[in-house]
Parts: sequence; C-alpha cells; structure tokens
Amino acid sequence: MVSIKEGLKVKNLAFNMPGTYSKRRQSEDLSLTTFQDLENPWNFHGLFLQNTPLIIIWLRKNGLLLKTFRCPKCDKDCHSCLRSRNIDGLTFRCPVLRHEYSIRKFSFFERSHFDFADIFQFIKCFLDGLTLKKCARFSGLDYKRTAVDWANFVRDLFQQWVEDHYPTVSFTGEVEIDESLFGRKCKYHRGNSSVSIKVWIFGVIERASNRLLLFPVDQRNAETLIPIIQRHVTPGTRIYSDNWAAYRSLNDLGYEHFSVTHKVGFKKVYENVNNGDKVEVHTNRIEGAWKHAKQHFRKINGTSLSNFEAHLAEIVWRNFNAGSIYPSFFQLIQRYYNLQGPPNLHFPKPLFSTWSAGVTANPEETTIIRGDSSDQQSQSDSDNVVLEAPIRNSSNSDVEEPMPLASGTTNLTSDSESLPDLPSCAPKATSSPWLSQTLPSTVTVRKRTQRPRQRASPVVDVSSAEEDDPQPGTSVPTATYQKTAKKRKKAVHQKTAKGKGKGKGKNTAGRNFHPKTFIPLSVEEPRPGDRYNVPSQSRLAALSESDSDFK
Repeated sequence: MVSIKEGLKVKNLAFNMPGTYSKRRQSEDLSLTTFQDLENPWNFHGLFLQNTPLIIIWLRKNGLLLKTFRCPKCDKDCHSCLRSRNIDGLTFRCPVLRHEYSIRKFSFFERSHFDFADIFQFIKCFLDGLTLKKCARFSGLDYKRTAVDWANFVRDLFQQWVEDHYPTVSFTGEVEIDESLFGRKCKYHRGNSSVSIKVWIFGVIERASNRLLLFPVDQRNAETLIPIIQRHVTPGTRIYSDNWAAYRSLNDLGYEHFSVTHKVGFKKVYENVNNGDKVEVHTNRIEGAWKHAKQHFRKINGTSLSNFEAHLAEIVWRNFNAGSIYPSFFQLIQRYYNLQGPPNLHFPKPLFSTWSAGVTANPEETTIIRGDSSDQQSQSDSDNVVLEAPIRNSSNSDVEEPMPLASGTTNLTSDSESLPDLPSCAPKATSSPWLSQTLPSTVTVRKRTQRPRQRASPVVDVSSAEEDDPQPGTSVPTATYQKTAKKRKKAVHQKTAKGKGKGKGKNTAGRNFHPKTFIPLSVEEPRPGDRYNVPSQSRLAALSESDSDFK
C-alpha cells in the first residue's frame, strides 16, 4: 500500500516535470518572448492571441517592423495615426503632404492583407515540417494560391542564404561523398518514368558536424565532381566513397581517399602498413542523407523544375540549422529585410552553377521531379536512347551523315520500322537541358534495339546410334533442345555476382581506392539475404589480390 505522503510526493513530482506548458511565458512576460520561445505552442498562441497593438510592439522590438518612417517625398518624419479601416489599425502619415504609408513598409509582411497572427501561424506550421495543405488549413489561407505564394517567399530566403553561405563552407576531418538520381521511379510496370525529368545530385557530408552540401550536376564525370570537392573539402581530409571511377585521382590531389564496393558489401576495413592503424570504411551517413532528402520530395508529391532549386536550398538550410530552426529563420528575415529599403534578395538563376538545366528548361513543362529514383534504375533508363553528334567526314564513305533537320523536326534513324514518341527528356533541335552546351543543328537519335531471342539449335542424341552413318530409310533419334532458360538464369547470376565497373575507359569493379600506405584487411561482407551478390571463394581471392596490387 502507498501512503498518502508518498502519493503527494509522486503527484508533486508529476506537476514539476518539464513540459511545453510548464515552460510557457506568463502573460506579463509576453514582451520578453524570444524567437526560440515561439517553438513552444503555449508561448506562440499566448503571444499572437493578444490584440494587434501588443503584437505590433513585439514585432518592432524584434526588428521585424518599422518604428519610425521618413517620407521619401518631403523628407519629413511621419507620425503614427490610428486607422480603423486598416487591418493593422495603424499607419504612417506625412505631416506636410498628408501621404499615408503602411507600417509594413520594407518588411517581410509588405503588401499583405492578412493578420500577423495568420501569417505567423503559417510560418510556424511551415517550419515544423507540415505539408502545405495543412499549413493553409491551420492558418486560414487559400491553399492553391496564397499558401503557395507564401511558401515561395520563405524559400526565397533559403535560396539567398545558399548564395551567400555556400562559398564559405569548407569541410575537414572525415567526409563522405556520393551521387544520387532524383526523379520519378515506376515499379511493377505501372506508369511511365520517361515523362519525368531526372536530375543527378552530388552530395558532400561532414561526419563531425553532420553538415550537408547538395549540388545538381549535368554529368558525373571527374571534370564536374573533382572541382566541387576541391572547392569545399580541405586538402588532407579523409574522404569515403564508393568506387565510382570519377574519384580515382583523389589520392593524387592531396586527399586520403578510401572506397568500398557496394556490389559486394557495405563495409570494408583497411590497415596501415606502417603503424597498424585500422580504418573502417562505409558511406552510411550520406546514404541516410539521401533518404531524408528524397522523403522531402515524396511528401510534396514532386515539384516542377523551376522550383527544384528552392527545395534543395530548403533541405540544405534545414540541415545546417537543425536544432535552432526558429531563431535562424527570423535572423534571415532580419538580415535580408533590414527595413532600410527593398529586400536584399539578389540570388542568380540558376542558383547552382554546377548545372545548366535550370536555365535551358522550358518553364511551361509539366514534368515533375520526385525523389523516388535509384542508381540502379538510372543505368537501365540511360540505355533507352543513345545520342550521337553528327559526323561529317567526306573522306570516309562508310560514315553515316545525318540529314539536316528542318524547323521543329528531328532526324530519327533506327533498325526498326518506326520509333515511338520520344520522352520529354530527349534532346530537341535547339538545346538540351541536360548538356552544358547547345546541341548542333543536326542530331541523330538512335534507339538501341534488343536482338531477337533465337531458339537454340537442336542437339542430336547420338549415344544410341551406330558408328557408321545411318542408312537410307533408318530413323534418326529425336532431337532434344537445350534448356536455354536455365542457362540464361545461370548467366544472369554470374553477371550479377561479377558486376561491371562504372565509368568510362576502365573497369573498376572490385578495385577499391585507398592510399598507398594502406592495404585492405578484409573483403566486404555480402549483403544479408542477397544470394545473387554472394561471390565465390575464387572471386573473393581475386578481389583481395586486385586490391593489394592496385595503386
């Protein structure tokens, strides 16, 4: 039995436990509410449920509204006048020419006819990660127009932050790099993935601070990725990645680069031959970052290409300011809406200089970018259409010369009778959003056709036949066909286990990149439950020998 005294102690302990209600500001301390306090729903509603004059005082105290205003026409200080017809109940009035100006002049709330409480309710829901439809419903704004506009106003701050902050970021210590494909992914033969645009994103994450940088790129070659790494990763940093061929030269550029073969396993251990130090290599941190980044696009059911950079900027900003979302956001408002004039927003378009799709793409396209694609699907999708630049060589008669294109037409050549409608990502006669330079006036688009399946030649069972040739009139043993399905399955199994290296010019499968002073201590553990990726013992021995011999 619990005594009354012990019960009172438990009751008092429950009331004294920390919570959102116990951390609320009292009514007399609402003017002392900070931006961090707004994360508490009791503090937020306790402040914005007050009358409008108290809210205006708090906004002026925190630098979000003008305290005084000088008339630009007569250069005189304006007076504050009460106006019942105004939604704020207060305006600035010129003492000479009697001009009136809104108290929201040069602020983040300029040219808005909504109450401060509704706007801040929308901002709070947006910062908490709610969907746009819920933000509109909780704040009372129109979903299809007003809520979309205010979301774009907020993301404009994130884009300007990226423009100002990206050049100053430099990672040290341990860094993971990887690239991932963002776009629509169709499963179980449902839908058409070719109608959506797919964008490659290159990511760099610092393990110590968990800071993430994202860059949309047109190509994943060394000419594109190496300058990004040199710009944002300090020389001498230890870099972990997969064995993508574009990273081959990182050890020669002053970095300590280690790689792991994902076709075999997800972890690899290296040992220093000089001091015996062991390094465990994996890319789990950047793979987890891809999960959160793509979840953002899945939640909003994709976005248009014109807004893709704004969402990337939001993902990066939330990553850098995790734990202090509210103070960081209102500091952005104070920085770019300094109340001294028009907002200081001057970010370029495209925001990221590492790609060209943001400029050359048609803004009227209805294609959607979603975060559902994977690297495996990109390899199969890229084989559907082969782009070939026109070759004009009069000395070689065997070279095919495509005919010049007429306006609005495309020269299509194929072994098949006719080609179906090309996807929206196919190049056009003017320019392509996926190439860094404009295509020439003539383009040959070829479709890679699959060789028709041929029936296996009959194999005659001659075990029961005589040594001499069969005489006329004698019966030949019945032909038996080879079991081609079983052989095809075996070939697929061997191909999957062996794998092929990515990149141009050299097969890098099974060859991990590491400094010369390190040797691989163990071969990657196979994926659990994946029987097709389990290599044989001879394959494991070959991988170990190639790792030790590779420089």
